[in-house]
Amino acid sequence: MPNIIKDGETGFLLKSNNPKHIADKIIELLNKPELLEKVSKNAYNYVRENFSYEKTLQAWQKIIKEIEVQK
Repeated sequence: MPNIIKDGETGFLLKSNNPKHIADKIIELLNKPELLEKVSKNAYNYVRENFSYEKTLQAWQKIIKEIEVQK
């Protein structure tokens, strides 16, 4: 996930086996709604720019062409 989620920019990387860490991050976001809004907008824009239908189609076409070349 770290290659998709940029901690504090497009999301938050949390220690999944540490409930206190997760709770602390939730409390921080409740106290800083501007941070939540900023990260939410960044995440939305990142997904729109990098995972659109067109980008996904281009990636699949590239993979298929590479497979065809290897045959």
